[in-house]
Amino acid sequence: MTLLSRTLGMLFFLIFSGTTIAGELDISPEKPTAGSRLNFIYKADELLKSNPEINLFAYVYISNNPEAKAYQISLSKTSGDNYSGTFVLPEKSVFLLFKIDGRDEYFDVGDNNKGRMWDLIVYDSKSTPVEEAHLRCAQSYLGAVPENMKRLIDYTGALQKLREEVTLYPDNELAKIARASLMYDLRKLTYDDFEKTVTNLADSDFDKSDKELLQALIRGLRTINKESKAEDLQEDYSKKFEKEKLKAVIDYENVTKAGSRIEFNEKAVQFLKEHEKSEYRKKVFDAWAGIYLKSGELKELVLELDKIGNIKPELYADLAVKIVSSEDIPDNMSVVEKVQEAKSIYNFKIKHILDDDNYFENEKTKPSYLTNSEWAADRLVARANLAVMSAKIFEKAEMPKANLELLEKAKNWLGFRAGTSFYETLIEACLMADNDRKAYDYSVEAIENSADSPRISEVFQRGFKRYVKGSDDDMNDYLAKLGEKAYNKRLDETMSEMIEIKDINGIFITPDGRMLDFDDLKGRYTVITFWATWCEPCDLIFPSLENLFSRYENNPDIAIIGIDIWEKSDDRAELIFNHLEKNPYKIPLFYDQFDYLPTKLGISGLPTTVILDENADVRFIINGFTNEIDFVTKVEDRLRILSNEK
Repeated sequence: MTLLSRTLGMLFFLIFSGTTIAGELDISPEKPTAGSRLNFIYKADELLKSNPEINLFAYVYISNNPEAKAYQISLSKTSGDNYSGTFVLPEKSVFLLFKIDGRDEYFDVGDNNKGRMWDLIVYDSKSTPVEEAHLRCAQSYLGAVPENMKRLIDYTGALQKLREEVTLYPDNELAKIARASLMYDLRKLTYDDFEKTVTNLADSDFDKSDKELLQALIRGLRTINKESKAEDLQEDYSKKFEKEKLKAVIDYENVTKAGSRIEFNEKAVQFLKEHEKSEYRKKVFDAWAGIYLKSGELKELVLELDKIGNIKPELYADLAVKIVSSEDIPDNMSVVEKVQEAKSIYNFKIKHILDDDNYFENEKTKPSYLTNSEWAADRLVARANLAVMSAKIFEKAEMPKANLELLEKAKNWLGFRAGTSFYETLIEACLMADNDRKAYDYSVEAIENSADSPRISEVFQRGFKRYVKGSDDDMNDYLAKLGEKAYNKRLDETMSEMIEIKDINGIFITPDGRMLDFDDLKGRYTVITFWATWCEPCDLIFPSLENLFSRYENNPDIAIIGIDIWEKSDDRAELIFNHLEKNPYKIPLFYDQFDYLPTKLGISGLPTTVILDENADVRFIINGFTNEIDFVTKVEDRLRILSNEK
């Protein structure tokens, strides 16, 4: 346990002032047509209204295109807390998603309408929703969008939208199979009826040029165990839409079948020239470069790389690290020679790219679904990652000063995105460079930026005693202040994640038959983790849940429980009993016999943790699990916010 985690309980009831991010976005006209002008009025909340200008991100779906195009719309302050702006709908638009950008120096914050985003259906001249409008909306409810466009999962809303799409456009085969698949997943359609729907479509004269329809039909056929038919369609799909990918697979297989070094070299070089984006590219590169490394032909390798000409800097960095650290390179190469070769690769193949702003901000490679601001943030992370990879060259070459310089550049590019792992690497680089004071300063910064770890705490304690020379009480007081600063930095981002899902009900059962009515949770704050006995990541989260349970076991205002879902056996009680025999958890466990809650809450993966307020409304959702410090901090931050809403 870190020093910071030990102070969380002490910080929990400190009072703060804050408001959830919940502005109001008004869009007119209500029933726009493609090519018309949209007018926006946004009433900002407390966290955003001080900005003279904010950005509205619009993600626009065009007819017959499953990938949205992102636009960044400037909204100017008009009066009071209001911002306004306009946007002309592109021709053939069918559906739009919106959110407000609110980046600051600490976090990516903004207003996403409490996780729901704002959306807009496009209409035709007769005020009828255009074809695909409800379909794209349903897909967004199901999470079938890029990460930057994610909204709260809403299975009920998705089903309603698919029903409306099929009603308006009965020939929309994609909407029909999507609706049938969702109904089957939600147990609203029998297996026989689902099989009939899929089989009828597969046997019909459907549009085989429709990429999305083919993919959906292939999934449906596999669900009903029609593997042969699915494989036939998959082959058709690959030939039509994945010619490059299919050719890459064939060429990769040919590379692996090479019978001599000469043949392997020729086929590998040809593969690297032709398949710049293939998933097999790194495998081929590593195997091909490995032969040169083992024979000590480093100069020859570099010459061959120059001939290929499309090698990414990340592969060069990886190669340089291998050169200075690999034990496979013959002994006839001295350490000095290896270091010189690695430095040469860095100086001529990587350094100028790291220093080139235009390389990382090239608009030609920007995905259509990212706004300019989102793309710039993505590129900063990519630049930082290349710097971190390059720093390893100098770490392995025992050049600590150069290693530290690159990592400090990476820190500047990462900004608030620098996490625990990065800070640990940076602090170790400081220690290797005999700069203990800087290591201590970065440990302070890491704690203040919520990137604490046992190793960082160790460096902090040692540095505090050496440079501050205070008592243990002084250190704990300082640590509490750092923890409070960390919390305040996290606050805006945490508030932006607040949601509100009401009217939840249901009865849940303990393995020994006792029942819990959801209404029984009212009057206190409740942390519920959804899990399953077959879920390996769920096993990782339980020690953290046990930690939380032990902290709040005697607190009548807070409950920590687990609810088992999605089991493949009807006898869930026996499954949990068997699981508890191997893992004797103290946390109260229940099971949802009919998997009502996952559907109601839009849960799409495990483990998922939700936090309820005193009215038993869901206010936060935490997806997945990384580590105990991160998880416990997230839970306690959110409990703290809810406790101060009263």
